Amino acid sequence: MNARRALLANASFTTASAIVLIALRDVLYPLFALRSSTVLTVIGVVLLLYAGALVIETRRDPPNRQAVLTAALLDAG
Repeated sequence: MNARRALLANASFTTASAIVLIALRDVLYPLFALRSSTVLTVIGVVLLLYAGALVIETRRDPPNRQAVLTAALLDAG
């Protein structure tokens, strides 16, 4: 898989995760023993911003190697 396709796949799964967190925040926050759903909303928004950054990186020709490695390290953590 080339870097562009890997970044797009990463952005897709990140977006899906963000949408689930935001859409189901009222169901999920008690399961995580949180006092409110606000933290899940914030995490969802941050994930959407991250996914957008990944998509922007795919438009570079070629994608920046450092950005690809950073994305991989962030996902591993």
